[in-house]
Amino acid sequence: MVAKVISLKLHDIQVKLFTSYFDFEQFTLLQSLTLNTIRLNEMEKYILPKLSTLSNMQHLAIFDHSNTLEKLEVCIHQVIFRLPKLIRCHLPYCRLSASSSSCVTNIKYLTIYFHSYNDLIQLFHISSVEYLNVYVCRDILTIDMILPSNPFQSKLRYLKIKVSHIEFDLIESLLLNLGCLEYLSFSASNLEYIDGRRWEYILSNYLPNLKKFQIDVGYRVLPKSFLDNIIGIFTTFQTQYWLEHQWYFVFDFCPMEKYFRFYSAPYKSKCYDTEMKKFQSKMPQVNGIYDKVNDLKITMSETMLDVKHLINTIGDNYWTSTVQLFQNVQTLTLLSAEVVERNCSSSANNLAIVNLNQLIIWAKLTHLSYFYRLDLLDLVLEYATNIVSLYLPDENDLFKITKCYPKIHKLGFEEGVLAVQGVEQLRLVFPNIEHLTVHIESINHIYALLPILFQKCPRLNYLDIWSDLEAFSSKSFFQFGSKILNNFIFDNNNFHLWLWCD
Repeated sequence: MVAKVISLKLHDIQVKLFTSYFDFEQFTLLQSLTLNTIRLNEMEKYILPKLSTLSNMQHLAIFDHSNTLEKLEVCIHQVIFRLPKLIRCHLPYCRLSASSSSCVTNIKYLTIYFHSYNDLIQLFHISSVEYLNVYVCRDILTIDMILPSNPFQSKLRYLKIKVSHIEFDLIESLLLNLGCLEYLSFSASNLEYIDGRRWEYILSNYLPNLKKFQIDVGYRVLPKSFLDNIIGIFTTFQTQYWLEHQWYFVFDFCPMEKYFRFYSAPYKSKCYDTEMKKFQSKMPQVNGIYDKVNDLKITMSETMLDVKHLINTIGDNYWTSTVQLFQNVQTLTLLSAEVVERNCSSSANNLAIVNLNQLIIWAKLTHLSYFYRLDLLDLVLEYATNIVSLYLPDENDLFKITKCYPKIHKLGFEEGVLAVQGVEQLRLVFPNIEHLTVHIESINHIYALLPILFQKCPRLNYLDIWSDLEAFSSKSFFQFGSKILNNFIFDNNNFHLWLWCD
């Protein structure tokens, strides 16, 4: 039976149990493997030494959200790049050596993370890659930065690249060798890249086959010199070249956070972060600019901002007060700009919530992360009638919610400690909760609370508990759990306990 398996997905908490029954060498026909947040010791002991035996592997994805696999960054690719049939690959952070470029691989689609610009240079010498999604996140410019010493012939047709601390000159030195490129998406946090004349020169002279170009540059705390010249900078992206290609651009400026964003329209990402009172350049005649956005984060504020100077600087001809609709948003996060706002109770002005009607379609929302005025939460949930998942800042907020929300099945808290009184309130406010993320003070409190919790919340089938678990005993917890639950599994580390049950 195992020999017939062609696709396999494993999460961190499943690896130990899986490897106690199976060996990767048994999966001789395996074609697709996804590894999500695997612990370092388990990757080293159970997985990496066995990958070379999976000769039929065509798709491999390793997700490392907490960067626990960085210690393997020098060697992980040496195993993976040698898999003979591997075509699609998603890797965490890697360090490529000079010998990597001579590695024989058939990888055609590659997503990879780098610390170093020099690693990026080595990667472009791997000729099989045609579709590349790469993020170079930490590289600070030093004298050992190298430019490509010799021109290289790349088959790359699709490039999505995000950088943090790399100068424009170095990026240009790469692009001049990518003549086959048909799609380029570029993201950075450096104002140097907001230069329409330079991009026009690069694209028209080095990339003759380019069919689509997208850019996204964000920068916090703009220099006054840039803001004063923002119109001149923006017009460099409005020449005949850009118009003929129908490549359009937008800039946003959020005055509370002093955050500037320049990006292509339509907006390409699924997530969008903004303020209620932002400045935005006039929109190009493009339909559905934000149709891809399904996760919207908005910073709310009741502080009156003096924006007259900003309006005069940008000019009436270049900024707009028209609000754009995010018509496909399903996940909404509301943040408070001022901490004191969360505890306002009487005389709450609901105008800010009402104004959200201009941005979103309430009925499409299914998840809400709420860090705004708690006295307005009921109003938000009154509008957003299809919310099934809710995330709140503190367990103590439970006692400030007076209505019952039977539709909400998933609930989480960022901080605070759940106590016995909180369990009863949880039952009253969210009677149908199935998925719960909470903080519990210690293992002794966990033992005291769980019987009450499962009694008061009979639908509960998943618990994610943050606690001090240094004294945790798996054997003792299994014996304890067997007395209150019929069928369950669990996993833990020193501060996290996961529990699944029927």
